Parts: sequence; C-alpha cells; structure tokens
Amino acid sequence: MTVEKQVSQSILQTKEDVTIGGKTYKIGRPTVATIIMCSELISRLPAINKVGVDKIVFEVLRTAKDMKVLGQICAVLILGAKKVQEIREESQKRTHNRFSFLKRKTDQPNEFDALSRDILLNATSKEISELIQKRLIDLDLGDFFGVTTSLAEANLLKPTKREVDD
Repeated sequence: MTVEKQVSQSILQTKEDVTIGGKTYKIGRPTVATIIMCSELISRLPAINKVGVDKIVFEVLRTAKDMKVLGQICAVLILGAKKVQEIREESQKRTHNRFSFLKRKTDQPNEFDALSRDILLNATSKEISELIQKRLIDLDLGDFFGVTTSLAEANLLKPTKREVDD
C-alpha cells in the first residue's frame, strides 16, 4: 500500500473489508492502543519449542490447547482497542450496577468474547495467519519500534546520580 493511500485512509477513516470464518468485517486503521493490547495478548501465548519437520505435528498438538488467545488477538485486530475497551466498560457497568439484582442475569457473551469464539470455531488456520500478518503490517510496527526505542535510549541517557564538585 502506498503512503498516499495510507494517508487518505487515515484522513477519511475508510474501513477495509476482511473476511474470516465466512464472515466479512469492516476494519479501520489500527491505533497504538491496538498494538499495546495485541502485545498483552501475545505475551499469553505458550512457548513453542523449535523442532524438526518430523516433530512439528506433535509440537502443534502439544501447544494447541493453550492457543485460545489467538481468537482474542484476531478479535482485537478486527474490532480495534477502542471498541474492545468500550465493550469491557459496558460489561463492567452492567455487572457493577447497584441495582443489578433487579436485572435478569444472562450468560450471553459480550461482542469481543463472541467474536473471539466465532473466529476459533469457524476460521481456518490459514485465515487466522493471513489476518494476523496483514494487520501486523498495517500496524506500522517499524514506526512504533522507532519511537519506543528512541524514547528508551533517551531514558537510559538521563543522569542517574548528581555529581558533586569538590
């Protein structure tokens, strides 16, 4: 995608169609908050051992039980951090309302949980892989990395101890 197209999409806030699990979703440009939220979720992935081609099936089967977080990562990439945060806040309001005992309790999942589950149930491994790869490219991780590393360097360079003149 050209820089001009990225700028025009950002200014116009155009949304792109992504199809996964037989459903099409309209998604906008990812924000820094989306990068942060994805990073939090990625940190929950299990460690995967580097194995030879002959043992890859066993390694996949060993770790697959702990990969439900992939659905959450995809849901964040589709909804965006802002929408996920709104969903969480709305869910908390419903459960912490002082008159909540008057409301009928339902076990309906919120939109984030429902999307995450739907992706795991209906999407193929290839679709999940393509979605994650495409969205990571859209995240402009190089720019984010540049900003964060330069700030980290600036933090390291600040004086930690005051020198005393004799």
